[in-house]
Amino acid sequence: MGFQIPPIQPIDKELQSLLEEANAPGQPRLVDMAPQEARDWCASLFSAEQSPVEIDSIRDHQVEVDRGSITCRVYDPCPSQALPVMVYIHGGGWVLGDLDGADPYVRRLSRDCQCVVVSVGYRLAPENPFPVPFDDCMAAVHWAARHAAELGGAVHAPLAIGGDSAGGNLAAACALALRGQDHPKLSCQFLIYPVTDANFERASMLAHAKGKLLEREGMQWFWDHYCPEVSMRQDWRACPIKADSFEGLPPTIVALASHDPLFDEGLEYADLLEKAGVPTTLVVAPDLIHGYTGLSGQIKRCLDEVNRINAEWKRQLLSSFQE
Repeated sequence: MGFQIPPIQPIDKELQSLLEEANAPGQPRLVDMAPQEARDWCASLFSAEQSPVEIDSIRDHQVEVDRGSITCRVYDPCPSQALPVMVYIHGGGWVLGDLDGADPYVRRLSRDCQCVVVSVGYRLAPENPFPVPFDDCMAAVHWAARHAAELGGAVHAPLAIGGDSAGGNLAAACALALRGQDHPKLSCQFLIYPVTDANFERASMLAHAKGKLLEREGMQWFWDHYCPEVSMRQDWRACPIKADSFEGLPPTIVALASHDPLFDEGLEYADLLEKAGVPTTLVVAPDLIHGYTGLSGQIKRCLDEVNRINAEWKRQLLSSFQE
């Protein structure tokens, strides 16, 4: 592989204390919960920031999708200026997560990168299994492209796309699907510890199987809700790593955490992109876990890493925007 991967380091001490509390005897386990129980538990785990980043304009829009509508929340840090537009897709294993949970990080992303962010409130599994979340995100991309100028973006400028975890999975799948003349053009994609496969036997999946918030059994639980039929997982829209080709994708940043069950599949995906000629930047946090963007309001080291990846993303976004 052509990437420089830093040696794995011990988990940040402050973060380790949080993990010890989360894994104390008697604490609930995701795999023992029904989906709504898990959503409530997740909302309590990632506490809201006391002083959220200020954004000049935040508006909710209803976007039509197949058999209904979804909410897209649009963040504009500078309404007086036409800015790059980025479609951002939150994580949560396709089962958890929502616009409010994603809000603290999306605010930082919009401010730090000086871009209009369209945060997608796609419908969740198991009520809406594959391919509904993917279809919702595709609809959101097309909507954002049609309305970019009204949302504060530059007319006819390519969109960026990004997401974390399951949102990174959906962003990667959308980027693959959007290649071609009949779709909006993408300027770049930003994948934060993305789910790219349904393989539970990779080395990082086994090495970090327990105790790191996201666990191997938890990933199996998520996949069982999102793609209950195993045959669904052969579809590249569910597992982007199974695509026949990665050529023609936009410049990509892949941000990973070394103590993450998904580390190896994220690294393999970045390698496949690079081998296909896609300009690919890899950013690795050697002392962090999956989900660190959601902990930036609680853990200083997580905030430092968010600042680092956002700075990298800003460089890529502005470079693509100016081309």
